[in-house]
Amino acid sequence: MNLMCIQHGLSRQFQRLGRLIGGHPLYFIAGSLLLSIALSSGILNIQISRNADYLFTSSNGKAVNIKRLTDELFPINTSSYLDIPRITNRNFILFQIVAKEGETMLREDIFNEIRIFHESIKNISINVNGKVLKYQDICAKKFEECEEGNFVKLLPFTKEIISGKKKIKYPVEIDKFTFAFKEYILTLGGVELDEEDYITDLKSVRQFYILDFTDSKKVEAIKQWQHQVCNFMKYYHSDVISLSYISHQVIDEEIKGFTNRLLPRIPFVVLIIAVFSFITLITNDWVKSKPWLGPSACLSAGIAITSGFGLMSYIGIEYVDFNIALCYSVLATEIDDSYILISAWRRTNPKISVADRMAETFSEAVVSVTITSLTNFLSFSIGIASNFPAIRIFCIYAATCTLFTYVYQITFFGGCMALSGYREKKRLHSITFQFSGDENPVYKEDFIMAQLRDKLGPILTYPLTKVFVFVLFFINIGTSLWGLAFIKTGNEYADLLSYNSTLVTFSDIMFRYFGKYTYPIHLIINKPLNYADNDVQRAIEETIKKFESHPHISEPALTLSWLKYYKSFMNHPAGTFLLRGYNMSDKQDFIDGLRNVFLKFPQARQFELDIKFNENYTDIIASRFILPMKNIDSPTIETNVMKDMEIITENTPIPVKVFSLNFHFLEQSILIKGITIEIGLVASALICIIFFLFVPNITCAVCISVIIICIIIETVGIMVFWNVKLDLPSLTILILCVGFSINYPTHISSSFVLAVNLNSKDRIKKSLYEVGFPIFQGSCSTILGVMILGFQPFYISRVFFKIISIVAIQTAFHALFVIPLLLDVLGRCDKSLSSRVKTINDGHFAPLSIEEVENEEHLKESDMEFMEVKLSLNHDM
Repeated sequence: MNLMCIQHGLSRQFQRLGRLIGGHPLYFIAGSLLLSIALSSGILNIQISRNADYLFTSSNGKAVNIKRLTDELFPINTSSYLDIPRITNRNFILFQIVAKEGETMLREDIFNEIRIFHESIKNISINVNGKVLKYQDICAKKFEECEEGNFVKLLPFTKEIISGKKKIKYPVEIDKFTFAFKEYILTLGGVELDEEDYITDLKSVRQFYILDFTDSKKVEAIKQWQHQVCNFMKYYHSDVISLSYISHQVIDEEIKGFTNRLLPRIPFVVLIIAVFSFITLITNDWVKSKPWLGPSACLSAGIAITSGFGLMSYIGIEYVDFNIALCYSVLATEIDDSYILISAWRRTNPKISVADRMAETFSEAVVSVTITSLTNFLSFSIGIASNFPAIRIFCIYAATCTLFTYVYQITFFGGCMALSGYREKKRLHSITFQFSGDENPVYKEDFIMAQLRDKLGPILTYPLTKVFVFVLFFINIGTSLWGLAFIKTGNEYADLLSYNSTLVTFSDIMFRYFGKYTYPIHLIINKPLNYADNDVQRAIEETIKKFESHPHISEPALTLSWLKYYKSFMNHPAGTFLLRGYNMSDKQDFIDGLRNVFLKFPQARQFELDIKFNENYTDIIASRFILPMKNIDSPTIETNVMKDMEIITENTPIPVKVFSLNFHFLEQSILIKGITIEIGLVASALICIIFFLFVPNITCAVCISVIIICIIIETVGIMVFWNVKLDLPSLTILILCVGFSINYPTHISSSFVLAVNLNSKDRIKKSLYEVGFPIFQGSCSTILGVMILGFQPFYISRVFFKIISIVAIQTAFHALFVIPLLLDVLGRCDKSLSSRVKTINDGHFAPLSIEEVENEEHLKESDMEFMEVKLSLNHDM
């Protein structure tokens, strides 16, 4: 009873608001436009974030925390000493070079072309405060020279390498006496070897240009230089080699391309939806038709978008380029409520005043619109709690746009409806605005609405129809559940970019030619140990062997272990001589010999980056060991390796943590399924609560929540058959669709439940009459609004189109067919869903008189109270 009073209290308030807007429409229209203009100006100062590593990784994921720990324990000073296998950040430009037509790289003309290209890159100059800077001025240093990888060191020996006089040992060359170490696993790819592991053929090479981000004074110069490199590559051409490359600047430019391509196409979407709504709002009566309300609804959604974006900019919320897709989704989905309002208007008495018709329209429809807007807002609020910044930012903007859409739907669009009502009252033509000349107009019922009630309604009540619909529903849900077993999780940088992006080519070459050996993993021990203790040494060696036994971890010879090489040095004649006087079983002597002797050799300096001493050098508080991965030919395998590494860490003699350059990005594919399930369950629970607060019928509220879960399952399951992976872009769109999927079920359910004192068959007819056509209009406009996204060269835009189209079709099917029949069946148990009423012959529903209400023996007490409130509301009007 209390909930019902709340619902009717809101209805009464909306009734008063509708009468107010109907009496002064221009004030509300002008106020809405002024507010939108004031807020929209904030867009000029919008702050754009394009850091992919930040946006698409979990802010508190395990891999991210390990990355932070690695950077804290083993910071890299790019100004003094850098070692490529120990890189923990992508502060470099990496080129991958292949021969045209996939030929061998072991040709003199190709090596000469690479040499020319290398010199061209090094000579790219920038002017900073009047000073000319080149690569050598901003590069990361190793032994006071720019660290560029070992392939560059081979270029002076081109003729010897081509002729076979100089042989290259793969994957590494190690001088057993001097410990000189030359690795080629990160710079040479697609290699073929002879029996002695010397290279006989080569398909691709890598060239690193690593930049000195340690020096904060160089950061701006580095950005300018990277920009110049991108400009150079736009015009670079070679007849013998092809290049693909990656850098922060390139990724930023590619992500920026998402906005640059989609922003100019928004007017086409507005035009499509405006034309569609213009046409579908024309009825069989030119005076009652409301075609201009279609463009008005588009304008209402447009000012909501600009207001939302502007407000976020004023507050200081950063913007991501993928938010541009909100323009399409809001335009496509949020005008659905305008169709509901127009449908409610058409059912009002045309003989009463415009203000009273607006009051009646708002009293009937705005409650339903409020439910959908509130549930949309809450679904985005759930997304705001996400650990992924990209999802969090997207949902903040989406929630804000949803809020403004609701406000402008009532004020701006409500004012436009009132103006259209005055035109209708004066009998003006809906397009030409000329007087129709009808002195005694004959008011006609909307043809399509009547057909849905009188044709489709009776068909749905046939037993065979019910069986067919439920069979179709179970086939749908069954197929989707089957599809869930084959769903793939995605985690590729290429999915963030255009299909014709150079980074897509880069990814293909990386896995094709450099998968044999790829970025290493770092085993980190972040607690003090007595490394002089033989038992500790054996435990460390046993731990490393557990990882080396994995099929995707390289052979022990490639493991970079300072402890292994230090022990080898101890047993070497030169080491034995230099370490005389040190007791290697004593902890302090072990550390002193390590610091004062072993690490002083240039060949061993790399290991300084793997050892963390305490302040007085009496303890080793952390250390790491480098193990290259091998046979990684897809992100899926790399993700599986990350999972396996986590399992191994749980069973090692010494607790270790595992880091790799890509793990923090790959982690999303592990977290994504759990997040999807959580969002689905939480959203459904909130939807159930919100719906029950506004429409206090527990049966219907639970029914709606179950349907929403089914729609989510069906959407995710069908994604599989349309080649859509479960990843951050699709998860973001699913959050968007969770809110959208409640719209149609809410409208049809509200109409069904609030049709008190009608039996279930007549409730079905009434529901289809009231909201059937708006649901059809909304589904079509939604698909039309996002259709253009399906033809853009972006994975994200196509996923956007596919998922929203699936949701639009699924929600329309459930709303028009499943929910009415399900509520009809449930009405056999819940009598509040199947009360009786008197009907008239032509199928119109006659309201009960107060006497009939009081004499109805089977009317529930709650229904009696509802009717009393309803009659009092009508009296107030």
